[in-house]
Amino acid sequence: MGNAISADRNQFIGLFNETYSRQMPPSYYDWRFCSPASRGGVLLAGGNEQLGGTCGYHLCDTRVPRASTSLLVVDLMVAPELRGTGLVFARLRLEIERLAVESGAECVFLFPNRAGAAAWLASDGWGLVAEIATCESASREKPLSTGLGFARVSSFGDWVDSIEAEFALNHPELAFVKREARYLNWRFASHPVHRYEVFRVDRGVRPLAYVVLKVFRDSGTGQSFGDVVDMLWAEDDPELLAGLLRFARARFYEMGVWRVTTWLQTHTLLDDLGRDEGFVETDQIRHFCCKVLDTRCRWLADAGRWFITMGDAEIY
Repeated sequence: MGNAISADRNQFIGLFNETYSRQMPPSYYDWRFCSPASRGGVLLAGGNEQLGGTCGYHLCDTRVPRASTSLLVVDLMVAPELRGTGLVFARLRLEIERLAVESGAECVFLFPNRAGAAAWLASDGWGLVAEIATCESASREKPLSTGLGFARVSSFGDWVDSIEAEFALNHPELAFVKREARYLNWRFASHPVHRYEVFRVDRGVRPLAYVVLKVFRDSGTGQSFGDVVDMLWAEDDPELLAGLLRFARARFYEMGVWRVTTWLQTHTLLDDLGRDEGFVETDQIRHFCCKVLDTRCRWLADAGRWFITMGDAEIY
């Protein structure tokens, strides 16, 4: 058991592409685990130069509501010949929990599928915070002007830090991964595979929000989906929030993408507005699992206290 280094890149990518249908190049490893902005790393299990399994992680600056740290688990994989025993998973889980405690994290969390969730939830102290259903709507032609300006940008600037600070002031009850420029530029602008579109939303000269979009093409079916991956706003204005969703649907319509998906798991006005705008739940589910490490923060096991978007999960 040990921390991976850049020399482990090829073994990791080989196991990743053997495990998942979504294929990744070696640059994915460098971006996710070797970039300083990611605050990430990966544990390797194995011996005799044979990779038995991996467990990646990111230390996330989190508002809970004060500034804090949480640990996001990503890319937990077991070599095919060792699957089904539970031994590699158990060792990796214990090591990642130990690392989280040593790092001062208040919780460990992840977004597995149903099978992955069952393994984590069978472990001591882990709980299911929420089953998050992907919501879907049809794309639509551009709506009437709302007085908002949508400017496509290649990166996030200082303006987003102001939006994040205002959102936190308006929602002291919510825990969320901090959306600051350094993190967002790593997460979206620097991604080696996905091509996100980032839009700054202005009213007059004042930046009020941002929205991140991505087209996903299912290699199995050939269908295209427009993912509304992430958004944040400075004012709880229903017209502003509805405007973000309407713009996203119109943008995908322009691109010839007819199905738009998102998560409505923010516990803000956006969730009800999204349903009012025609987004309905599908049977596509991710499981939000969490282990609270600091007993003073047991409330982190309450789904209603989290602001979550697709962008918080590594698969989007």
